[in-house]
Amino acid sequence: MKAIYCEVCGTITSPGSGDMSPRGCECGMHRAWWTNGATGQLRVQFMGAAADPDTGAPLGRPRAWVLGISNSLLHHPGEGTPSREEVAAMLDATPDTYIFKSTRSNVIRIRPGQSSDTAWGIFKK
Repeated sequence: MKAIYCEVCGTITSPGSGDMSPRGCECGMHRAWWTNGATGQLRVQFMGAAADPDTGAPLGRPRAWVLGISNSLLHHPGEGTPSREEVAAMLDATPDTYIFKSTRSNVIRIRPGQSSDTAWGIFKK
């Protein structure tokens, strides 16, 4: 599961439920959408005037984060928060190519483009 966090307005926004259905944060500075939700391909666009016209990335310091929550945590069968041992088992079973594995966390915070399934983009329908 992925969402974006906007540092400008402080909101967490999930992309639309379908592919190519952008959703924006409350202040309208960022929006996110799935290019392929089945494979978790997320794009984020900076909507301010100082955006790169080719990539949709801010020309200054980025003000959006991608938040990732591992599916193993979301689908955990237990009640409430998993134990330390259950979290360790989830992370041990995670593929080595996932950031969750290298950070040893079921929740991550990255900038768009810091993983192979996220990037800055320009929404074109």
